[in-house]
Amino acid sequence: MNPDLPFRPVRRNVFPAPIPYIFTEKDLPANQKLLVFLPHSDDGRYFGCSLNLTNKTNDILIVIISPGYRGVDAAVEREEKIRMRWEEALNWAGTLGFKKEQLVNFRADRTYSGQKVHREDQKRLCALFEREKPTAVFMPHISDTAQAINYNTRRIVLKAALRTLRDLAGKNRKAGPLLLFEYPTNHVPLLPPSDKNFMVFFSDPQTVQIKHKSNLAHQSQSEACFDIQGKFAEAMMAISEADTLHQASKRRHLSECLSGVEVNPHTSRGEHFGVTKITVDREKRLLVETRILFPLSGEDKRLWTGLRG
Repeated sequence: MNPDLPFRPVRRNVFPAPIPYIFTEKDLPANQKLLVFLPHSDDGRYFGCSLNLTNKTNDILIVIISPGYRGVDAAVEREEKIRMRWEEALNWAGTLGFKKEQLVNFRADRTYSGQKVHREDQKRLCALFEREKPTAVFMPHISDTAQAINYNTRRIVLKAALRTLRDLAGKNRKAGPLLLFEYPTNHVPLLPPSDKNFMVFFSDPQTVQIKHKSNLAHQSQSEACFDIQGKFAEAMMAISEADTLHQASKRRHLSECLSGVEVNPHTSRGEHFGVTKITVDREKRLLVETRILFPLSGEDKRLWTGLRG
């Protein structure tokens, strides 16, 4: 980080936020430059309906972080496994209405192979943020700790987002606000089954058929973690891991670990899910985190619909 830009990280303003009221097509965010980050190419299957609908009113780029070769149980070379996963991703996205140019094969190979974010991968992602200048981001939920790459995807994305906002503000250029959406997977506990749409209800039943059809593209993952007993075991493990992660993040004081609403698996009913907004306080030289509240205020409604002044 550049010491000449002394922005402090994120000033926390976190409180229990109710799960957003049910979105319909007309409630979706619009006119956003939206980056969707998937740890693996098949992680988007959990909210394919939302992606299909959101793509109609926003400029979307889907960034697949890991090459995904470890998830392929086939007697072929690593590069062939990587090619297989990428072709599956293109087929999946195409069925949802995305063009090939809307997908980025980021290939964070070194981060994927280790337990930490590799410096070069972080540098490349920061460059992508600077180039694309997103107004909204989809990223894994804080409780999704099923694999190191899931957690590392969250870390690498948030660090790049905060660094980009800070650097733009330090250069007296327009910076933020930035909307952060957290999407769940079947590794996140206390949600409806993983084939449900997490973000929006829709009037046309054909929408869910498009999603199910697109999911068939992930042939190399067809036997991975989809049986009900496996789901139950993973959910129980995720509850334990989420609590461990939360406690660890408090000790580490990681400013990159946003959305720190307490996750209590015994009492929670979704209040830790929500949309976070990052704004720049130029006077105090702070990046400030707040929750978006629903129904939307006038200011947030303008932000939600892309009317940024």
